Amino acid sequence: MLGQLRALRVDQATVPQSVTVPAGATSASFTVTTTSVFEATTATISATYGGVLGTALLTVAPGTAQPVTLQTLSIDPASVAGGSASTGSVTLSGAAPAGGAAVSLSSGNPAAAQVPASVTVPAGQGSAGFTITTSAVAADTQVTITGAYGQSRTATITVLAGPTNTGLRSPSANAADSGGDGNGFESSPSGAHADDAASAVDNNGGTASSTTCTSTSRDRHRFFNYGLSVPAGSTIPGIEVRLDARADSTSDTPRMCVQLSWNGGASWTAAKSTPTLSTSMAAYVLGSATDTWGRTWTAAELSDADFRVRVINTANSTSRGFFLDWVAVRVTHQGGGGAPALDITLGGVPATIPRGPFFTATASVANAGGSSASGYTVLVSFTPSNALKLENPKNSTQSLPTVAAGGSQSVSWLIRAENAASATLTMTLRNSSGQTVDTVSQTFTITN
Repeated sequence: MLGQLRALRVDQATVPQSVTVPAGATSASFTVTTTSVFEATTATISATYGGVLGTALLTVAPGTAQPVTLQTLSIDPASVAGGSASTGSVTLSGAAPAGGAAVSLSSGNPAAAQVPASVTVPAGQGSAGFTITTSAVAADTQVTITGAYGQSRTATITVLAGPTNTGLRSPSANAADSGGDGNGFESSPSGAHADDAASAVDNNGGTASSTTCTSTSRDRHRFFNYGLSVPAGSTIPGIEVRLDARADSTSDTPRMCVQLSWNGGASWTAAKSTPTLSTSMAAYVLGSATDTWGRTWTAAELSDADFRVRVINTANSTSRGFFLDWVAVRVTHQGGGGAPALDITLGGVPATIPRGPFFTATASVANAGGSSASGYTVLVSFTPSNALKLENPKNSTQSLPTVAAGGSQSVSWLIRAENAASATLTMTLRNSSGQTVDTVSQTFTITN
């Protein structure tokens, strides 16, 4: 006798298609295979023979609960200026038990970054946050923060040094620019290279009267090769230009305007102007430590190959004489030249997806630090463990290509939604020593 079998909850219980009752016997047994569940689930098993249907209910109970442990520790933002605060987060592998879960915390460099002794995840909750305070540092400093509850997890914060500056730097090269009579400071232009008694001179400047900085009828001269040496990856809060200058008369409103170029003179910032020049040599400072001249600068744009200063002499006369003793530049910069500062983000995870289809999850890593980052890996993990299946690649760890300072890289997985659940997908960035640098998670729903 051959009986047909069927299970109505095939995601929790499966049966063979049929079972044979031997001749002369009245019964036969068969195996019901179950999967892990996180709450009690009832499956209906049915059998048919000779047009008669029989059913039985099978309750699939959760297995023995695993102890709750610390699953991830993350920091956001992962880099802050010394004296600023950041936020750390701990996530458990499940809900905290009655009374809460006290996760112990420690800092690898308490002089640079400080954490509380512990943070408590409230009973029934899965995560909690804590504050990381930092102190001023002389150079960019990486600090490892460690959390422990059942097992240890680490993450890294970069404490950035405060702003510094290049000091006043002198040019070592110059060239007359187009505009006016085309010869700029026609007499001793290198006299503006140093703070001394020598001066660059522009006599009878311009071919037409104008006090407009952008007038092409006024004489212009560019200065360059300042040797600024700003570390790669630095942020630039401000640039100052100092002009030690005078005019032969205050009549006709003689002034000097300055523009900056970041690409060898192909493009220029909006101009800044001195007040009317005195007949005595005086210092005029344009810009400030917090003035970026209307744009965001990179360290590379301040190189000798790209950075230029253009001086334009304006007046309501073509008979004014202009004298420039020094055209100096001071750049304020912060960070850079130190350790990588990496931040991981997660994309491609749907908010809701039915079981069965595939999706591509991508971990993107950006480097805001001053040096390249190599030897890093990304680990993908998820809960519940049977909710998803890695299809390509099947390995849960991928090597991350070298991330240049100021650049980004990414790795992706093709993932199948296996079983209905409220699932959490986590990407963990680790350094070459296996320490966690940063993590990111996203929770989504897999439906039947």
